[in-house]
Amino acid sequence: MADLHTLELTRRAEIGKLAVLLDVAPESLAELGSASSADELQRLRRRINKTLFDEKRDRFIRLERFTRMLPAGYVARLAMESFGPLLSARVVAEMNPLRARNIARHVTPAFVADVAPLIDPEKVEQLIPRLPLDLVKETALLLVERKDYVTMGRFGDALSAQQLRAVIGAIDDDTALLQTAFFIERREQLGRIVHNIDNARIARIMQRGTEANMLPQALFIIDHVTDELKGRLADIMGEQSEDTLDTLVSVADEQRLWGPILRGLSHIHPRYRRKIVNLPKVKDERLLGDLVRAAYEEGLLAVALPLARVMRPDYKRVVAHAALKQGPEVAEAALEAAHSAGEWSTLLDLARYADESERALLATLRVLRRPEAMEALLEALNSDAAADMLLDVVGRMDEDAQRTVAHILAAEGGALLEHLLDLAGGLHERWGTVACIIATLDGGALEDAGRVLRRRSDAEIASLRDGAKREKVWDRLSRQLEQQAA
Repeated sequence: MADLHTLELTRRAEIGKLAVLLDVAPESLAELGSASSADELQRLRRRINKTLFDEKRDRFIRLERFTRMLPAGYVARLAMESFGPLLSARVVAEMNPLRARNIARHVTPAFVADVAPLIDPEKVEQLIPRLPLDLVKETALLLVERKDYVTMGRFGDALSAQQLRAVIGAIDDDTALLQTAFFIERREQLGRIVHNIDNARIARIMQRGTEANMLPQALFIIDHVTDELKGRLADIMGEQSEDTLDTLVSVADEQRLWGPILRGLSHIHPRYRRKIVNLPKVKDERLLGDLVRAAYEEGLLAVALPLARVMRPDYKRVVAHAALKQGPEVAEAALEAAHSAGEWSTLLDLARYADESERALLATLRVLRRPEAMEALLEALNSDAAADMLLDVVGRMDEDAQRTVAHILAAEGGALLEHLLDLAGGLHERWGTVACIIATLDGGALEDAGRVLRRRSDAEIASLRDGAKREKVWDRLSRQLEQQAA
């Protein structure tokens, strides 16, 4: 599912391409852009393109046939001196690509740069790879000088591997290269561009992008390459200084770019992941709340959860409060994500920092009433703190929910009850909760739980008895414990 960031930037790119096609300022299409999706804009652009270039096409075909009778050099001079860029663009679109290449040898880069925005985009892919290398390179530099990045993107889509290397090597303006890549339409070509840029320059481009307020475009590009390249780009990002990364976090926060940031972090080397999630700028409850909300809205909670594993404890406390303040819908989705992604241990590690009201919220969530989810959660318990938190939450549940938990604990001879008590046995104040949970059982399930309880130490049995009497459920459990005494 495309996230809001990707959709908005794709729409922005389409508006830019449509503006060039219609020869108007992108700002004049703002209302159209806000009312249309990127796919709708793309379909509109292609329909307009077809209409524009099909109009009076028979005349340009006849003119192209006439030029076949003339030497290539003469046709080139005729184009530059008489036809002009617009007519030349229409005629060259009807030419055999090999014929067009022979004529192109005799025209100037400046004239090709004039023709390039006017030629049928559907013909560019056939023509560009056949043009002389030096002509392509010089034309690209002129388009960059004119800041015609939409046309450069169209050029970039069509470049051969050799042309691509030459153009990238010739463009020393990192911001221009970033702008060009943003308008590349073929994602496999975007990947080739990244392959042809060394790590030092990629780091510089990221830095320039942040400084020039073009981080959205940079992240858009990272978002549209292969997972292997995402990992490479994310690692380069992770190598940057703490100050640079703090700036990146600030820009991502201001412009709601959390989707591509999260996807990039999912491919980054663990050592960089730890560095980024523990940045000073990240330890902000409002910022983390926005990040959690964005992850929820964009279906990325399962991607975001593993990042908390490598957070420092004081950061985990902040993110726990920030997440639970987003409300029950987001909390429910976070628990569902933990279950589907096998991240219960991570969620338990965060939930231990929940306050009274937040634990009360957890006790109301539907996912904890599903046996398969609660079983997985109990199996993930790995500390007395996690056991304490879970017993506190279960103690706040209604009797039906507690009965579901009790049956899971008592199943298979009470293996999970044994596991829970091994962790929580020293938490004397929680024995009352254990007693309430077990007291919801009857029949064979109660017998199974009783056998587990009778194996506990005398001190634990005494704590259980005291807790059961305090919670007024001793009558339900006394027979099970008195069997031990007998």
